[in-house]
Amino acid sequence: MSTAVVTDSTTSLSPQLRSEHGITAVPLRVVVNGRDRAEDDADIDWVVDGLRRKADISTSRPSPLTFLRAYEQAAKGGADAIVSVHLSSSLSGTVDSARSAALESPVPVHVVDSRTIGMAVGLAAIGMAVGLVQYLVMRRSTLGDAGHEVTVAAVASGDPGTWMGLPLHRVS
Repeated sequence: MSTAVVTDSTTSLSPQLRSEHGITAVPLRVVVNGRDRAEDDADIDWVVDGLRRKADISTSRPSPLTFLRAYEQAAKGGADAIVSVHLSSSLSGTVDSARSAALESPVPVHVVDSRTIGMAVGLAAIGMAVGLVQYLVMRRSTLGDAGHEVTVAAVASGDPGTWMGLPLHRVS
């Protein structure tokens, strides 16, 4: 049984760390004065130049199709499940795109709304990739959303007595 880990480019994980841990990063889009590029191929000079010129700079979430391609690639690589961990849904629509793509994925995808940003998401992705994450699956009671499953991940920190809970949305 093989589980792939997919995240987004906001994690600040270097290509070396992603490669070392088998993590796929789906790039957000960087938009400078209406011109957009994938964050992973947007050279830093282009963005820094935009900042110096006081250009209008923003980011945009990846499309569901971009996530679906990453999920399909993971399945072709032998994954029979995927954990997809992303920056907080209160800051970006990235989690929504991942959830939409998960519905079409050839293998089950567990989408994690980390409720955080940056390297904290990256460290959670690394933890998942190296097996420091334990998944506790609980079925929500029939009150409310009948049949909807809720999954919770507990990520071990350096202190064995400390765990950081991450809510997951399980797509069956």
